[in-house]
Amino acid sequence: MKAIEAKVFSDAEEKALLKEWFETISWDVVSPGVPVLDPEEDDEGRSIVPLGPVEISNRKADDLSRRTKEPNGGFTVDPHTGKDLKEGYLVAIYPDRSRQVRSLNREEIREYVRENEDLLIQSGHTVSAWHDPDTGYVWLDVSMVTSDKRDAIQLAKEFDRHSVFDLGTGNVINTEGAGNSSYPFVFARANPNHDKAGKFAAKNGTPVSGSDQTQWAIDTDRDLNKSSPFDYGDFNDPVSRPLVGIATQQGFHGQPQKGSVDDAIKAGGTEIHRGIIPHEKSGTTAEDISEKMINGKYEPGTGNYGNGYYFSTSKGIADMYAGAPVAEKGYAAKPVKGGKVVRAALHKDAKIVDYETIKQQHQDWYKAHRDNIHFDTHSTNYIIPPGKISPRMMDGVNDPGHFAALMGWDAIRVPLKDRPSDRRNKARIKKKIGNDDLGDEIVVLNRTALVVDK
Repeated sequence: MKAIEAKVFSDAEEKALLKEWFETISWDVVSPGVPVLDPEEDDEGRSIVPLGPVEISNRKADDLSRRTKEPNGGFTVDPHTGKDLKEGYLVAIYPDRSRQVRSLNREEIREYVRENEDLLIQSGHTVSAWHDPDTGYVWLDVSMVTSDKRDAIQLAKEFDRHSVFDLGTGNVINTEGAGNSSYPFVFARANPNHDKAGKFAAKNGTPVSGSDQTQWAIDTDRDLNKSSPFDYGDFNDPVSRPLVGIATQQGFHGQPQKGSVDDAIKAGGTEIHRGIIPHEKSGTTAEDISEKMINGKYEPGTGNYGNGYYFSTSKGIADMYAGAPVAEKGYAAKPVKGGKVVRAALHKDAKIVDYETIKQQHQDWYKAHRDNIHFDTHSTNYIIPPGKISPRMMDGVNDPGHFAALMGWDAIRVPLKDRPSDRRNKARIKKKIGNDDLGDEIVVLNRTALVVDK
């Protein structure tokens, strides 16, 4: 057998191979025996040690370019690793380095990085882009990022900048500087199919309802948890906390539109009613509960057909619920005083999905994505690999209301055929409400799709 000749690498070759290997697997590691030196700092304590040449690979540049094709698309990346930055505070202190292009391709990204290498080789500098939906242009920018909010605000004031952008929350912190923020690129990492401001989007921001928005859910999984604990928590809690988290990211948590319900119905909206009774334990009046539902925090309840705010297209059904605790004690519940019926309308552009349809969509979604769910959290200390779906999120969307909100639907329609309890008690209900209109139950997920009278 011929002996295998061992290849001996020089120190320079070994370092180059190790560097290539580390960059390929994208791990943040330090080779044993390599001293970690304190970085040289300027008078303000900022690192000025160059981190070496910056280079965005063709594959990464193609991915970044693709993200800017849609309005409001963009990115913020570390030019040394190509990793997306999802935490920290950005300050745009180089307005003279901003570039505006009609369409961003691979070569333009690589060229921009090369031209600004003098800044990007320094610690704490990032390259970002954003597709301005108003002009159609894509902005490129170089910014500084720091993990300390106070440092970022101080830096913004030092350079007289208007604001600081929080990558973790998507919030803009106003620092009242004279210089305009060059933050067209600081998109809030929200679902691009929704209006982040929490207003019902009847034009460009209209949800692409029913489309598979799993990738957005993966990207914002951490934010879903920050918005509200993305678990079921206390089973006695009447509020659906996972839905609060989803709605906050979707922009569903804003207040209803104030106007004329009659006008909204004439325009093609759906008339709906909600029966409310006083809360027996807390003593909260039905009027207070109604006021909170309209003007208070977004706090949807739980229900058999998905969590959300329950309404009915039948005023008789709403009157029945306003006169007795039917939901808790059934149709033979004793009457109570002080109930209230809230009349509202779903905006004509509201995206409403049938109950059977959303159940089928969820089954199809699970079949398509079950192999991408990362169940092995014990061995990874709950660190979810890139592109994987956390089991916590998957558990959370198993409720029809949660899943429908995640997919961009504003409400779920539950006809009588899908309500077995109402069908069994049809005769009793008709007698109670005095007519045959048992209507459809409407589970409202997007509160901003509601119209209520001023």
